[in-house]
Amino acid sequence: PLTLLGGAAELLLLIALANVSHLLISRSLSRRKEMAIREALGASKAQLARIYLSEGLVLALAGTVGGIALSLISYPALASTLSLLGPRTSTISPRFWTYAMTSVLGVLSALVLAGIPILFHKRELTGRIRSRNRWSAGLVLAQLALSVPLLFAAGVLWK
Repeated sequence: PLTLLGGAAELLLLIALANVSHLLISRSLSRRKEMAIREALGASKAQLARIYLSEGLVLALAGTVGGIALSLISYPALASTLSLLGPRTSTISPRFWTYAMTSVLGVLSALVLAGIPILFHKRELTGRIRSRNRWSAGLVLAQLALSVPLLFAAGVLWK
């Protein structure tokens, strides 16, 4: 059951990453004029990339801090529920390394998610950008593909 719970948490993380990447892509497409003006005024590509990276890092920092706070608040209820699964599960508790790994994953996901709008901006400048509908459909399909196994696993655990 714990392995299944860990897999469900990983699938949930991937679904959340797909949601956030879709939001960042939409935001970057809506900021095309602003970025074109910045570039016309002399901003380098590195400066434009820094804008996207700072947005992604702020978003990841907020998500990581919120997730850690939520885990600290909800741990007592989760511990009492896990103790019903068996005696070995009562020894599970979050430690420093759990939160350190969560923070590292938050920063890595921010770098990946901030990289997507940077790629969109570069493709737009060269005139090879794909249609927005194609990317949106792909992200929605990825979310659906990740959520179906999550629902099946929840159904298995329910019984």
